[in-house]
Amino acid sequence: MKCSWWLLRCRLPPEQTQKATLSNGRYYENSYVFILEMREDKVCRIREYMDTLMGYQMVFADDHPGKIVR
Repeated sequence: MKCSWWLLRCRLPPEQTQKATLSNGRYYENSYVFILEMREDKVCRIREYMDTLMGYQMVFADDHPGKIVR
């Protein structure tokens, strides 16, 4: 993820889409928003938000989690 200091100073939260083919062969794509808290011009905390239900459904679909995660 690339952020510029301009984005951080103006308090615009960076958004990122992550895509992958999982080890179980399923396709994964989900959007994330990051809230970066600054202290003395340095990032001191990052909070990450995503659609957890969609992520769960993309990873596990109709399978029980124990069938996929070992």
